[in-house]
Amino acid sequence: MVPFFLPRFRKSHAALLACAVFLPAGLAHAQVTLPTPPGTVVSGSFSIDYTIEGVTFNNVTPASSIDFVVDRKVDFSLDLTTPLTDAIPGQTVTADFQILNWGNDNQAFSVDVIDTDPGFSNSLTGLVTLAYMVDADGNGLFDDAWIPLGEVAATEAVATGAAGTLTSDIAPGAAVRLRAQISVPPTATVPSDYRFAVQLLARQPRAWRLEAGAAEGALMSPDNDGQNTLLGAAENLFADGALPTAPATGLLDGEHDAILASVQALPVVSDGVVLTKTVSVIASAVSANCATTTGWQGALAVNGACIEYLISVSNQNASAFADSIVVRDVLPAGLIFEGATSTGFSPSTSVNAPVLDQPAATTVCDGTPATCVIELSGAGLPVGGNGDVRIRARIQ
Repeated sequence: MVPFFLPRFRKSHAALLACAVFLPAGLAHAQVTLPTPPGTVVSGSFSIDYTIEGVTFNNVTPASSIDFVVDRKVDFSLDLTTPLTDAIPGQTVTADFQILNWGNDNQAFSVDVIDTDPGFSNSLTGLVTLAYMVDADGNGLFDDAWIPLGEVAATEAVATGAAGTLTSDIAPGAAVRLRAQISVPPTATVPSDYRFAVQLLARQPRAWRLEAGAAEGALMSPDNDGQNTLLGAAENLFADGALPTAPATGLLDGEHDAILASVQALPVVSDGVVLTKTVSVIASAVSANCATTTGWQGALAVNGACIEYLISVSNQNASAFADSIVVRDVLPAGLIFEGATSTGFSPSTSVNAPVLDQPAATTVCDGTPATCVIELSGAGLPVGGNGDVRIRARIQ
């Protein structure tokens, strides 16, 4: 085997064969030297001069050449580039990965997303969509369109020409972005985790760099005869790593098997917005100013009594601003609206101040939004923030 060493620099990049080729910092304009293509016949020769018993022999060469064929190194990496943070029910979460081809030949890949805890109530079935991106315009940046990529089971054969199941051919030293979007259902159990793995399989590309006859989409297979055939077709050497611990349920990832897996857990937590609503009898006296009076103990809910509804909103999310809050309450029939106030809310990110809409004082309520609806809009709450809406009404 001919060793091939590619420095594992992963930051700056330049364009190569519709993919990004990663270079050391400061060498963005350096010439990229690709490794010798597998299948290349390297011919060696030598000569010797010598004298024996007074006779000089010059430029003596062996009767046969000293040749060998460069073999194929299958080596790649799969790394999560955007750490997963807490998700809430109903949210779509994006996990971005980077695939790097450390081998010496073109390589295509298929992807499978595996539920590593299939007995858990939070199933991934139908929740994950995949896409990948290459540097299609050759500008050295990942700013091109995402290409949809369907899942392929680890043991499934990919038919030649199957659309949407293989990445494009990835050149040696080139990188691909892989994106998994997880749609957390509104009914997801909280708190809990979605445990899954993105499993990457090396498959034969549409074309090798040099040799013909690539069976597009076929799983890569190693040459396990235990010896190196110096001439003939290039042999496959698997040099990929494996998970640091034993593979989880359903994973095939192992050492030197052309399969890599990235095991992840997506925490699903409550959205952190806590709502409460209480009612109190403020005053029994018919003559009391219901909109502003201070309540006292012992007030009874008799006809003409003043009552107060208190709606409290608390943002207990650990890190996120609660935005675009709308609080809406329709008073039931049998009440006469007197007034409403709001306190504690911040403006949402799209308005200058919260707005509290309310009917005119003394409006007789019939239980429909047409008469007595109180609505606070354009509101927000910072982390740890609390806001209240107070509604006063009389009992008919």
